[in-house]
Amino acid sequence: MSASASESTSPPGDGDGNLVLCMVCGAPFQSTQDCLAHALLKHGSKLQKHLRKRLNAITTIFNSAQSQSERHELREALEKSKPGGHLRTVLNFFAVDLEKMKTCFEHVRNCIEKKMKGKVRVFPFGSLVTGLALKESDLDLFLEPNGNQPPLFHQHLYNTTSYFLRSSKCFADVYTIRHASVPIIRCKHQLTGLNIDFNMSNPNGTFNSRFVGELMLRNERIRELSLFLKIWAKKLKLICNGGMTSYCLISLIIVNLQVNRIVPSVKQLQSFCPPVILSGVNFAYSLDLTPPITERLTTLDLLKNFFIYYSTVNFDKSLLSPFLGGCVDKETTLGIPGGFPEYDEQQKLVHDATGAPPHAFQLDRVMCVQDPFELNRNVAKSVSVANLFYFRQCLVLAAQACSDQELTSQPEKLYDYLLFGLADNYPARLKKVLIVTAPLWFKALIKILRLFVRKKLRERVFTVP
Repeated sequence: MSASASESTSPPGDGDGNLVLCMVCGAPFQSTQDCLAHALLKHGSKLQKHLRKRLNAITTIFNSAQSQSERHELREALEKSKPGGHLRTVLNFFAVDLEKMKTCFEHVRNCIEKKMKGKVRVFPFGSLVTGLALKESDLDLFLEPNGNQPPLFHQHLYNTTSYFLRSSKCFADVYTIRHASVPIIRCKHQLTGLNIDFNMSNPNGTFNSRFVGELMLRNERIRELSLFLKIWAKKLKLICNGGMTSYCLISLIIVNLQVNRIVPSVKQLQSFCPPVILSGVNFAYSLDLTPPITERLTTLDLLKNFFIYYSTVNFDKSLLSPFLGGCVDKETTLGIPGGFPEYDEQQKLVHDATGAPPHAFQLDRVMCVQDPFELNRNVAKSVSVANLFYFRQCLVLAAQACSDQELTSQPEKLYDYLLFGLADNYPARLKKVLIVTAPLWFKALIKILRLFVRKKLRERVFTVP
């Protein structure tokens, strides 16, 4: 049988030095051996195969000429930064010109509304509204019928919009995605080069984006935190197919701010304002209850809190809920009747409003992150086991970096490390390496090699029968 290895890292911020967390699901164990047995039994060899492919792909991207050139340009910009301005330099380097996006939106809105002769209105949502747009961000637009329209108007609107975009010289690369859960039309705006997604069947994104956008405006440090983490997740390919979405990341940020008592729960934000009901879902909120952030808390402190908090969360058993304002046990909250009364009530309201039973929250996923308003929606449902493992490793490395006094005293090196250096140091520093069921020839080789390595390394490497 071939030799295999399993590795465990004790995450920063763990008060009990004897606890070891599974890097896939976060389950705690008293010993590395117990953690290893759990990983082999529950997560199996497929995880290692998928993870190797993922790491090879990421390493290739980071070693590409384009990525190295971008890293060099950022380093030069950071070296020219004034004291205290390094984070702003990073954000400006990757963020898009919002005025350019607004110009594109206004042009497209005028074209569509003129073509449809006032039968529709065009609303932006996504990164333009939240203010978290990066250079590669798309422009998301929702087409809303204006007034009462015939039953098949949405299908007619979809076809008319598709035909208009294909025939107009202002747009290129038009293609339709009709059979998605939310059908969209994608194209490129010729004048600005921005990619555009048209949605005309689900307006919920406009409400969610408005909430996030107003939250970002409450304090510049919240916006800086969110924008940097989005850049970080994009650079490390955490936001990808099989990984999390940008909206999932924002939901995680909101929960972390709620845990640190910086932002109240959505339940509290809804308690003193009249409801805004759409298809049974209450999208109302008032940020007037949001307390001011103490001046001594910096954006770097918020980043460190995020990395440390999520490197210790047991994702296998947890529901991260912006509505409840924290991390709760998913089985006792959503797995039993009556555990989450507001969820049960919303399911009834959605059923009454739409005439069809809504789907239940997907508890069987490796990550459970609840939409702030649509309580039956798991915004982390697309995250795979391998990508969760990779996410946790990135969190551990980032938490270690933000706790390193040498790095934090040199911001230009810290931000370079967080965005480009994590791949050089993956996986996270190990407490022990266990080699399981190694053949006799391998054990003999290990015994010989142990004579030539440092004592510190010898104390970390073991063979297990």
